[in-house]
Amino acid sequence: MWFLFLGFLILFFYLLEVVIPLPFLLLLVISQTSFDQPKTSALSAFLIGLLLDLGNSRWLGVTALFCLLVSLLFKLYRRKFNEESLGFLFIFAFVTVNVYLRIFQANKFIFPIEGLIGAVFTLTLTSLLYSLWKKTF
Repeated sequence: MWFLFLGFLILFFYLLEVVIPLPFLLLLVISQTSFDQPKTSALSAFLIGLLLDLGNSRWLGVTALFCLLVSLLFKLYRRKFNEESLGFLFIFAFVTVNVYLRIFQANKFIFPIEGLIGAVFTLTLTSLLYSLWKKTF
């Protein structure tokens, strides 16, 4: 059931990324990585990255490796910081969105605005997914 819900979220954010140049699927990767097991979150991050590569007509695997790297970095830094801390999640999402936009969408890059919107959206999405995760499992 959880994978069905995650599949609908991936489809929704994929369609939303066509309209708004904010990497919603990357924010979903960050949100899911914050409370899921490392193997599951790494696999889903890689698959979401492949979906982004196919949809944006990039080299296959470039965004997938970036999403996998984001997932692994988040799990690496969870030992140094409290991963459920809103401050750590906000800063991590802000930096990740800005790096992603600088690398993959350099012509649409507006530094503070999209990073802040992405970080706030990540906090909201993580709290929503965390509450659903606790109720389901």
